[in-house]
Amino acid sequence: MPDEAAHTLQASRNEKVYTDILGGQNAKYSEWAITALFYAAVHRVETYLASKQVHPEGHALRLRALNRVGKQEASNTLQALQRTSEQARYQCARFSSEEIESYKADLDSLVAKLS
Repeated sequence: MPDEAAHTLQASRNEKVYTDILGGQNAKYSEWAITALFYAAVHRVETYLASKQVHPEGHALRLRALNRVGKQEASNTLQALQRTSEQARYQCARFSSEEIESYKADLDSLVAKLS
C-alpha cells in the first residue's frame, strides 16, 4: 500500500501535468485535463484516508470509506469529478477552458473538505 507521502507526491504530479501541459489555455485536450484533475483528486483522498489507516482498493470502496469517516461532502465532490472524467474518457465529451477551470475549483474544494 502506498503511504501518505506517496499519494501526496502522485497528486502533485497529476496536478502539475494539468497545470503545465493540459489546463487553462492549453485545453486542446480537455478530456486529458479532466482526467488529470480526477486522478489528482483520487490521490488527495487517498492521502487523507491513509492518514486514517484506511486503504480502499477501487473507486466504489474509496467513496464508501469517505462516507464512513464522515466526509460525505468530499465523497460527493469526488463522485462528481469521477462522472465527468468518465464522460471525457468513455463518451468522448469535450470541455471548454471555463468548464475545466470549474473542475479545478472542484478539486481545490475537495482538498479543503478533507481538512
